[in-house]
Amino acid sequence: VENVNCVPTDHLVNTQIDDTINVLKFFPDKYSQAPILASAGWDNKIRLWTVNYQVNQSNNTAQIASNNVCTGTLNDPILKISWRKNTPAVFAGCCDGSIHLFDVTTQQTQLVGKHEKGVQGLHFLEDNNMNILISGGWDS
Repeated sequence: VENVNCVPTDHLVNTQIDDTINVLKFFPDKYSQAPILASAGWDNKIRLWTVNYQVNQSNNTAQIASNNVCTGTLNDPILKISWRKNTPAVFAGCCDGSIHLFDVTTQQTQLVGKHEKGVQGLHFLEDNNMNILISGGWDS
Protein backbone atom coordinates (compact mmCIF):
# COMPACT_ATOMS: atom_id res chain seq x y z
CA VAL A 1 0.00 0.00 0.00
CA GLU A 2 1.55 3.27 -1.08
CA ASN A 3 2.33 6.11 1.33
CA VAL A 4 1.26 4.24 4.45
CA ASN A 5 3.63 3.30 7.26
CA CYS A 6 1.99 0.13 8.53
CA VAL A 7 3.20 -1.75 11.55
CA PRO A 8 4.79 -4.96 10.18
CA THR A 9 2.92 -8.11 11.13
CA ASP A 10 2.86 -11.63 9.80
CA HIS A 11 -0.13 -13.20 8.16
CA LEU A 12 -0.31 -16.98 7.97
CA VAL A 13 -2.27 -18.46 5.08
CA ASN A 14 -4.90 -20.98 6.08
CA THR A 15 -3.51 -23.85 3.98
CA GLN A 16 -1.12 -26.62 4.96
CA ILE A 17 2.06 -26.39 2.90
CA ASP A 18 3.71 -29.79 2.45
CA ASP A 19 7.26 -28.69 1.63
CA THR A 20 9.50 -25.71 0.84
CA ILE A 21 8.07 -22.91 -1.31
CA ASN A 22 10.38 -21.82 -4.14
CA VAL A 23 8.49 -18.85 -5.50
CA LEU A 24 5.65 -16.42 -4.72
CA LYS A 25 3.99 -14.14 -7.29
CA PHE A 26 1.02 -11.76 -7.16
CA PHE A 27 -1.39 -11.68 -10.09
CA PRO A 28 -1.56 -8.28 -11.74
CA ASP A 29 -4.90 -7.13 -10.34
CA LYS A 30 -6.73 -6.04 -13.52
CA TYR A 31 -9.61 -8.49 -13.51
CA SER A 32 -10.13 -9.50 -9.90
CA GLN A 33 -11.39 -7.45 -6.98
CA ALA A 34 -8.74 -8.90 -4.68
CA PRO A 35 -5.13 -9.63 -5.59
CA ILE A 36 -4.30 -13.30 -6.13
CA LEU A 37 -1.11 -14.77 -4.66
CA ALA A 38 0.45 -17.86 -6.25
CA SER A 39 3.02 -20.10 -4.59
CA ALA A 40 4.86 -23.15 -5.90
CA GLY A 41 7.53 -25.44 -4.58
CA TRP A 42 9.01 -28.81 -3.80
CA ASP A 43 5.65 -30.47 -3.08
CA ASN A 44 4.76 -30.24 -6.84
CA LYS A 45 1.85 -27.89 -6.12
CA ILE A 46 0.71 -24.49 -7.31
CA ARG A 47 -1.50 -22.84 -4.70
CA LEU A 48 -3.54 -19.68 -5.18
CA TRP A 49 -5.04 -17.39 -2.57
CA THR A 50 -7.14 -14.28 -2.78
CA VAL A 51 -5.68 -11.65 -0.50
CA ASN A 52 -7.87 -8.96 1.02
CA TYR A 53 -6.49 -6.16 3.11
CA GLN A 54 -7.79 -3.05 4.79
CA VAL A 55 -5.54 -0.24 5.96
CA ASN A 56 -6.43 1.82 9.01
CA GLN A 57 -4.51 5.05 8.48
CA SER A 58 -5.44 6.48 11.88
CA ASN A 59 -3.29 3.92 13.72
CA ASN A 60 -1.04 2.72 10.85
CA THR A 61 -2.24 -0.89 10.89
CA ALA A 62 -3.50 -3.27 8.27
CA GLN A 63 -5.85 -6.21 8.51
CA ILE A 64 -5.13 -9.04 6.06
CA ALA A 65 -7.27 -12.03 5.16
CA SER A 66 -6.49 -14.79 2.66
CA ASN A 67 -8.54 -17.58 1.18
CA ASN A 68 -7.19 -20.58 -0.74
CA VAL A 69 -9.05 -20.60 -4.06
CA CYS A 70 -7.40 -23.57 -5.77
CA THR A 71 -4.47 -25.95 -5.86
CA GLY A 72 -2.94 -27.65 -8.89
CA THR A 73 -0.54 -30.58 -8.77
CA LEU A 74 2.22 -31.34 -11.28
CA ASN A 75 4.48 -34.40 -11.54
CA ASP A 76 7.71 -32.74 -10.41
CA PRO A 77 8.89 -30.01 -8.01
CA ILE A 78 8.22 -26.51 -9.33
CA LEU A 79 11.18 -24.13 -9.56
CA LYS A 80 9.70 -21.04 -11.27
CA ILE A 81 6.31 -19.55 -12.09
CA SER A 82 5.11 -16.64 -14.19
CA TRP A 83 1.58 -15.28 -14.50
CA ARG A 84 0.07 -15.18 -17.97
CA LYS A 85 -1.03 -11.57 -18.27
CA ASN A 86 -4.70 -10.67 -18.76
CA THR A 87 -5.86 -14.21 -17.94
CA PRO A 88 -5.86 -16.06 -14.64
CA ALA A 89 -3.29 -18.65 -15.68
CA VAL A 90 0.17 -19.53 -14.35
CA PHE A 91 3.15 -20.97 -16.21
CA ALA A 92 5.21 -23.37 -14.08
CA GLY A 93 8.74 -24.62 -14.76
CA CYS A 94 9.76 -27.88 -13.10
CA CYS A 95 12.90 -29.72 -12.01
CA ASP A 96 12.48 -32.23 -14.86
CA GLY A 97 12.56 -29.37 -17.41
CA SER A 98 8.85 -29.43 -18.21
CA ILE A 99 6.87 -26.19 -18.51
CA HIS A 100 3.15 -26.28 -17.83
CA LEU A 101 0.28 -23.82 -18.08
CA PHE A 102 -2.12 -24.02 -15.12
CA ASP A 103 -5.52 -22.48 -15.91
CA VAL A 104 -6.96 -21.07 -12.70
CA THR A 105 -10.54 -21.12 -14.00
CA THR A 106 -10.63 -24.78 -15.10
CA GLN A 107 -7.82 -25.97 -12.77
CA GLN A 108 -6.38 -27.95 -15.71
CA THR A 109 -2.71 -28.15 -16.68
CA GLN A 110 -1.22 -28.33 -20.15
CA LEU A 111 2.39 -29.11 -21.12
CA VAL A 112 3.64 -26.16 -23.21
CA GLY A 113 7.42 -26.66 -23.32
CA LYS A 114 10.39 -28.74 -22.24
CA HIS A 115 14.06 -28.30 -21.39
CA GLU A 116 16.50 -31.19 -21.04
CA LYS A 117 17.23 -30.09 -17.45
CA GLY A 118 15.44 -28.05 -14.80
CA VAL A 119 13.83 -24.69 -15.57
CA GLN A 120 15.92 -21.82 -14.23
CA GLY A 121 13.76 -18.88 -15.32
CA LEU A 122 10.33 -18.02 -16.78
CA HIS A 123 8.95 -14.73 -17.99
CA PHE A 124 5.74 -14.05 -19.90
CA LEU A 125 5.98 -11.08 -22.24
CA GLU A 126 2.90 -9.39 -23.64
CA ASP A 127 3.65 -6.62 -26.09
CA ASN A 128 1.70 -5.25 -29.07
CA ASN A 129 -0.64 -8.25 -29.34
CA MET A 130 2.27 -10.68 -29.07
CA ASN A 131 2.28 -13.24 -26.26
CA ILE A 132 5.70 -14.78 -25.68
CA LEU A 133 6.85 -17.14 -22.94
CA ILE A 134 10.60 -16.90 -22.40
CA SER A 135 12.27 -19.73 -20.51
CA GLY A 136 15.79 -20.63 -19.50
CA GLY A 137 16.97 -23.97 -18.25
CA TRP A 138 19.95 -25.60 -16.61
CA ASP A 139 20.55 -27.22 -20.03
CA SER A 140 22.05 -23.91 -21.24
